[in-house]
Amino acid sequence: MSLTSDRDRLVRLSRYVALGAGVLGLVVSVALHSRLLMLITIGVEVTAILGTRVFLVVAGSGHRAEGRRLKADLDK
Repeated sequence: MSLTSDRDRLVRLSRYVALGAGVLGLVVSVALHSRLLMLITIGVEVTAILGTRVFLVVAGSGHRAEGRRLKADLDK
């Protein structure tokens, strides 16, 4: 498996999880007639999506650095 396909799969999975949690939170907040809970749910949803992107950028740069390090070791 390539690193890119693993990363794509992780992105898709994280989006589905965030979307599912957001929909469930909104359904519960509407059922409870709670605007505060709805705002909290939307905030958590946005944070989860942005956090996933930041995590993937940081993790991706770590993998690239490791790849360069391994290549340098092999070239010696």
